Amino acid sequence: MKLTRNVFNSMTGKTDERNLIKKPRPKDTRKSSSRRGYGNTWRKVRVEVLRNNNIPKEQWPLYDVDHNPPYNPSIEPNHRKYTLIPRLHADHSKKTANHDVLRDNAGRFIKKN
Repeated sequence: MKLTRNVFNSMTGKTDERNLIKKPRPKDTRKSSSRRGYGNTWRKVRVEVLRNNNIPKEQWPLYDVDHNPPYNPSIEPNHRKYTLIPRLHADHSKKTANHDVLRDNAGRFIKKN
């Protein structure tokens, strides 16, 4: 059985061979979302933000709500005291990875001091 496939790469104009076997995701070792401050109260705040920005309910799963500055429940647990901005999931992930967290040279997240 072939475990690779050929895929045209429009950037290089060449055909690349891709591995069809995906590596399993690493185990999520974080606390539960509720224990990180994203429980029932957060879900209500999230709905308010999406409604106030006229995002249709059918599109809510596509969005994350971004805290500015980054959410830190040990400093300020009240979500409403942050500037909350709806962002598409990919945009939120990019912003978080590039601006809100630090990474070590292996790409792992590390805490900001």
